[in-house]
Amino acid sequence: QSSLAEEIRRFADAAGVIGPHGAGLTAMVWLTDGAVVELQNEIYDSTYPALADPLGHDYECVRCDSVGQQSKPRNADMRAEPDAVRAALERATSTDPLDYISDSGSQGATQDGTAADSGPARCRQ
Repeated sequence: QSSLAEEIRRFADAAGVIGPHGAGLTAMVWLTDGAVVELQNEIYDSTYPALADPLGHDYECVRCDSVGQQSKPRNADMRAEPDAVRAALERATSTDPLDYISDSGSQGATQDGTAADSGPARCRQ
């Protein structure tokens, strides 16, 4: 496990942060300048655009399909369409979006990191 100082250094050097809706996205406060891409499996008002804006970060949201059953949809694993993620990254940053794509190739990934087939598109359609 990394120390807080190591985590801050990693985010300060990063071009951006991408992740599912949740507290982990608050690491954007350590970005020097970057993009924030939030993955959501249900549409709800997010506070992350309001946090990204005063920090000078570009914000995008990608709508994902829920995978499996949970009592609350926001707790389900999700499937992100790789093309939608790439498009969000292209809109949010001039950095090559392929730098952000994991080793799972053209497949999406569930929150636990396992590969999943692709599913649809963007937030606030």
